[in-house]
Amino acid sequence: IILALLIGGGIFLTAAWFTQSLFPDISGFTEESLENSALPQIAFEVGGQLFKILLTAAAFAATVASSLASQSSVSRLLYVMGRNGHGPIGRFFGYIHPTFQTPAYAIIFTGFVSLFAIGLSLDFVASLINFGALIAFTFVNLTVIVYFAYRRRETHTPREIFRNIVLPGIGVSLTVLLWLYLSAESTRYGMIWFGIGIIVLLWITRFFKRPMNVNMGEEAPITREG
Repeated sequence: IILALLIGGGIFLTAAWFTQSLFPDISGFTEESLENSALPQIAFEVGGQLFKILLTAAAFAATVASSLASQSSVSRLLYVMGRNGHGPIGRFFGYIHPTFQTPAYAIIFTGFVSLFAIGLSLDFVASLINFGALIAFTFVNLTVIVYFAYRRRETHTPREIFRNIVLPGIGVSLTVLLWLYLSAESTRYGMIWFGIGIIVLLWITRFFKRPMNVNMGEEAPITREG
């Protein structure tokens, strides 16, 4: 995973450097590029019309592949959460189609929610996605502090303090700082979505009186017959 992140980061930095060299500021972009996407104009300036067509087609194919991967991963995550949950919500998301062996209801639900993004602007959707990512990153870092520093008491050496308190503390600080750059609209709707999740969690756990049964392994799926 670390190697993949380094390779992806290197590719991104290289592409960003060449793009910045060609367009040092936004004055070189047309109004259409600023309102929609600057990628076609950048491709045209670099390699002409043919390169613009090829790069746009590749970007479209990558978008489709990314959408399919996102829907598959989100559906799988909802399935695992539903299988570990209780009540009708758990049975709904934990259902596996007996023929295709896929989390059918989770896939349909994910696709239905995705349809709402059609009428939204790209900036708003990107900002809302960033809000969810920042929520996840913040709680991941807080979990490290709570689990390793508080519960397991792994704070006896400078190495443990740096690893279990300082590093995740820096991570929390950076994600909170990035929150300041999100739009007020995306923050408002993101907090509404986050609040809905908290309400569902309280309902499933009966106000934290019933522990969550978290199991990431394989077990018998829920089918209509079973």
